[in-house]
Amino acid sequence: MAEARGAPGTKAVILPGLLLLLAAGVYFAPFLFQGRHLPSFHFESGRATGIPNGGAPPSIHRVFPNKDNSPVFIHYPNAAFTGACLREGSLPLWNPFVGCGTPGLGGGQVYPFSPFLWPFYLHPGPRTFTLGLLLGCLWCGLGGYAWLGRFRLSPWPRAFGAVLWAFNPYTLRILTFSNVWAAWWFGWLLWAWDRCLDPGDRKWWLPSVMVAGMVYCGHPEESLLLAAGSGLYALIAWASGDGGRRLSAGAFLSRASAAAGLAGVLAAVHLLPVLARLAEAYTYKFDTPERVTRASLAFESLLNPRTEAFVSPVFWGFAILALAGLSRPGAGRRLWPVLAVLSFATLLLFRPIPWPPLMDALTLGGILPGLYARGLFWFAAAGLAAAGANHLWEAGASGRWAAARQILLGGMAFAGLCWAAYLDGAMVHILLRGDLILAQAALLTVLAAGALILQPGLRAGVLSLALAASALSPLLAYAPGLRFYEAFGRGDPARGGPPAVEALRSRMEMAPHGRFYATGKDKWKAPDLSPDLAGLWEVRDVRVVDALLQRRYVLLETALSAPRSEPVATWLRFDGAGVRDLGLLGVAWMGSSEDATGTRFRWESTGGPLDRAFLVHRVASAGGEEEALRRWMDLRSGEDVFSTAVLEGWPGGDRLGEGSSGGSVRWLLDGRDRVELAVTSPSPAVLVLLDAYASGWKAVVNGASARVYPANVAFRAVEVPAGASRVVFTYRPASVRLGLFASAAGWVGILLLALRLPRRRS
Repeated sequence: MAEARGAPGTKAVILPGLLLLLAAGVYFAPFLFQGRHLPSFHFESGRATGIPNGGAPPSIHRVFPNKDNSPVFIHYPNAAFTGACLREGSLPLWNPFVGCGTPGLGGGQVYPFSPFLWPFYLHPGPRTFTLGLLLGCLWCGLGGYAWLGRFRLSPWPRAFGAVLWAFNPYTLRILTFSNVWAAWWFGWLLWAWDRCLDPGDRKWWLPSVMVAGMVYCGHPEESLLLAAGSGLYALIAWASGDGGRRLSAGAFLSRASAAAGLAGVLAAVHLLPVLARLAEAYTYKFDTPERVTRASLAFESLLNPRTEAFVSPVFWGFAILALAGLSRPGAGRRLWPVLAVLSFATLLLFRPIPWPPLMDALTLGGILPGLYARGLFWFAAAGLAAAGANHLWEAGASGRWAAARQILLGGMAFAGLCWAAYLDGAMVHILLRGDLILAQAALLTVLAAGALILQPGLRAGVLSLALAASALSPLLAYAPGLRFYEAFGRGDPARGGPPAVEALRSRMEMAPHGRFYATGKDKWKAPDLSPDLAGLWEVRDVRVVDALLQRRYVLLETALSAPRSEPVATWLRFDGAGVRDLGLLGVAWMGSSEDATGTRFRWESTGGPLDRAFLVHRVASAGGEEEALRRWMDLRSGEDVFSTAVLEGWPGGDRLGEGSSGGSVRWLLDGRDRVELAVTSPSPAVLVLLDAYASGWKAVVNGASARVYPANVAFRAVEVPAGASRVVFTYRPASVRLGLFASAAGWVGILLLALRLPRRRS
């Protein structure tokens, strides 16, 4: 595998840069040349975001499963929250604005160490967020270019493949999702495995660094599948390698296992908090909507033009397999690992094996995680496309008739990518794009004229350049920036919040530590104000959107809400909960929109809600979550719910201070991961805090450690003595401390390996 380390010439370095910059310039033209941003709100309507000019163009519409709003609900708000924490010198351990609070690093969708978000952390705003997306695309393309070096391609086809690697329908369709941010590292990971399997290269730890980069950029499930796909690639690459130039079986297993173990250590700061949270969380990833079957999944993934992985990669796959020349000496051996990745992705996507235990294990128990294999599918197709383009390059340099094949492939490239990107009910829109029609006509003219050039090298160069431009031309129409959002609250320092939020903020001054609740007419698609955006506006929303949800909070929401139309539980919105029920969650204000844009809201007080922190002198003991839920549901219909707390594991009696009542609670600090309260009680009491319970929360009462009890199913409580007390809650999960230590030690070890520092003699 020494070919993976070949030193590229000047042309081989300049060409990929030029083509990648060309593709980025087309796709990010509004950002680069018009000063507009490309934020992650192009799937949402203005009613859902509170942005008056919101709205998705007709060519961007996702049917499976319904509207996918996680860019709005999760990624941008979480990145903004993370940046605020880092600028204050702390990690985003706990987000108090989402639901009744939720773990930050333990959510799997918070990525404070992602290098592509560093500019955004320093200067938050939609433009620096877009800059991170641009840098990630370029990094992705360069990684694909580095890996394609193993195929001994000519510079033009290799650069062409790098562009397809960075700008294919999969990456473009979900650019603002952290799935893609993790996938940006995949080319570098394959390149690193080639280095690891080279007997002459001792940098066996390079795959570990690339896997850690994927995990740091977010989306653990996507990182897991990409890592598994790369491991299969490494295995097939080793098995199909030249016997005289490959590692022994023992050396291969040693390097591969060491690299995999080290990857876990380097990424421990992200992985350990997520794994620790699984014990007390519920995740929708293990449930699949009943209407999603194998047949519907295959249709959505391959045949439905509303998705990104369908006919176009089949066009590419069969065309390139036919043109790449698997029978040519050495070509098949180098392509076998790529075909293995393609087969693995197909297996995960379509679940063709009728043995549920195997398919459930591969897809984590449901169909939804298997959809993350779309990235593997497309990247493998891009590798085959580059190999086929190289075959055409050589053919085009040898004769004019062979060059005609490039003209045909150019038309297929345009048709395939157009189909993949735009046939989402918007073909009329494309046919009305005169600039796109003229651009494609010009490119086909260049292809036809290039075939007449006599000089072979010049002819091949012109044809390859026109082929690349033909494949990129659909980017002129595929633009999530058809609608640009110039204002969306505190994410842009130059602007304030939407009118609905400003009106809410004035009311929350009367209940500064309370929560609000807003809902829309369409319960499933989106509420009127996106929950995670509340973090941008520094107001607390009782609803929550997260990939991992606290199991206790799910129980509470299920008990108080109407039956779900879908088993997917990413969003907890308490649909069907009454005003009094919301008041028991600390909700002070309810809102509903007065117009179609969602810019004007009618805010109503819930009337006498529970304070977020209050004292009780009566306790109902419960042995576990289910029993606690039953006892709390019995209490909630009467007045006892205001004076009694349901505590799990409570060792005392049902009353504290016989006949006592009253007391006061005063807020001293309402921080992100720290709460300080001054409590005065005539007798021993229980202080209940209507913030979500999690195992990482610790309590100190008057300087001494105190036990934190799960209270009222989903919240937390602590016992306080008679008299004046100072209570401090802090969130310091052991998993984060252990992960930080493990990751830091691993990176120091990597640095020592890279520098090859000699051992000191004692």
